[in-house]
Amino acid sequence: MEDLIQALNPYHEVLLLATVAGLVSHQGFRKYEPTISGFLGVFFSLQAITFLQNFVRNGSSPESLVSSTLLAAMFGVVYLGVLGISIVLYRVYFHPLRHYPGPKLSRISKIEWAYRTRGGHFYLHIDRLHKKYGDIVRVGPNDLAFCGVKDVPLINGPMSKMAKGAHMDGSPWAKARSVTFVKERAEHRARRRIWDQGFTTSALQQYEPRITSLLEAVSDQFTARIGQEINFADWTSFFSFDAMGDLGFGNDFGMVKNGIPHMYKEYIHKALKMRSVWINLPWCKYIVNYLPMDDEMKQQTKKFVDFGNERFNARKAKGTTRADIFSHLLAQDEESGGRMPEAELREDAKAIIIAGSDTTSFALVAALFLLVQNEQAYEKLEKEIDALNAKGPMRGTTLGPEQAPYLNGVINEALRLFPPAPEPTQRTYGESPYILNGNLIPPHTNCYVSSYTLARDERNFSQAEKFIPERWIESSRPEKFNHNRKAFVPFGSGLFNCAGRTLAQLELRQFIGTLLHRFHFSAGRNFNPQDFLSALRSNGTMESGSLPLLLTARNVKLEAA
Repeated sequence: MEDLIQALNPYHEVLLLATVAGLVSHQGFRKYEPTISGFLGVFFSLQAITFLQNFVRNGSSPESLVSSTLLAAMFGVVYLGVLGISIVLYRVYFHPLRHYPGPKLSRISKIEWAYRTRGGHFYLHIDRLHKKYGDIVRVGPNDLAFCGVKDVPLINGPMSKMAKGAHMDGSPWAKARSVTFVKERAEHRARRRIWDQGFTTSALQQYEPRITSLLEAVSDQFTARIGQEINFADWTSFFSFDAMGDLGFGNDFGMVKNGIPHMYKEYIHKALKMRSVWINLPWCKYIVNYLPMDDEMKQQTKKFVDFGNERFNARKAKGTTRADIFSHLLAQDEESGGRMPEAELREDAKAIIIAGSDTTSFALVAALFLLVQNEQAYEKLEKEIDALNAKGPMRGTTLGPEQAPYLNGVINEALRLFPPAPEPTQRTYGESPYILNGNLIPPHTNCYVSSYTLARDERNFSQAEKFIPERWIESSRPEKFNHNRKAFVPFGSGLFNCAGRTLAQLELRQFIGTLLHRFHFSAGRNFNPQDFLSALRSNGTMESGSLPLLLTARNVKLEAA
């Protein structure tokens, strides 16, 4: 080999070495995928070696400097070209996942994935792919999406042994991980043990009066608007955002009181949109500030980070005397005897802001969007909640499926058709291969399950595209109806499910049970179902456009108007 290299002229020598380096690098990167800084370090080191080798060999003349620079540049171009071609050929023709069906472009890169995710419609793209290719689809170079009834529980259900994947590598600005971004099962179990203390039955009973008080404020605002067309989506956002502020940090934002959105609400959506880029292309996470992206989105993402830190600082100063979610996070862990580090608490503050506001708001919007188009279902719901209110003050903690079957059926059906977080969840088994119902899953394969696709699969739910609250009531469900509760996972499933699901259910039950007893909502003059559906976007949590509804009185005290 050495004699061959010596026989070549410098350009042929660089061509050969760059080709060999590209092929060798690909083999190394397959096993040890580099960060962007690691890759650039390898690339520029190889170029530097090429330059110095030729510069030393040919002397320090100006001609040698120019020649060595050109050879180093040539090395870089050939190296990148060979590396790229090698990656493409391997992923298309030799990769262990090559036998799984899927789009050809997805086999090569996840750039298309990042583009579709940023647009907010990736969950629909995955749904279309399953309909075209089947239960298992290759959606990325190392990525498989599943929707088979037997496969799903082994990926993100209670029986799963998988951990979270690279999607949960965290924020480039964070010094620690929130509970959302903890990937390892043991660490996540320890963090969740602390979080779960904030969502016990006794904790919910402490929160309930504060939710009731906030709903009275919403009721007052609705009473003042009787006979008017309102944007219902605004008011559910005001309610959920204020509830998150009160129950998470000890004070609300005055959105219900003032009837105007808080300036930080938009920051959440921008931050989630920014996150949708780096979770799909992890290598670009640490250069995201330098990418040709919307400057406003970058600025508002940073403002969201600052907002989360501000909320944490204000809440920390109050200590643990007030019963709210953060009082449990700040307290000493009874099992370990320790306390959560401040860096982790700061990141958990941001998790509370996102999970505690948009998701509940959208679920309420989805429920009313469906109800105003289904008069018979709406009448059944009003009849049930009127009877419940006749028994005394509405208490969300006592409105389970046995006490309020139709109310819970409406909520479940809204969550089924429009899950607040519809993106596929990612799981991986790490360095070990995995047998999933007879299918070999190679090491480092990312496995995905879409709650949206599961819930609209006829194998799981008959007449899956229709709004049928009765399907959730055993005595009312039509005969021979497919009804697979394991496919209903709006809050996730297994170890990594949503910590705040019980609080979300409490807020949904109490909001609907209280306000739909006092008021009736019908389609407003500007209500257009197709416009509503077209406006839906998701970059982590679902975001809707306006929902114009006409507000009329039912059981509200007229003297309060």
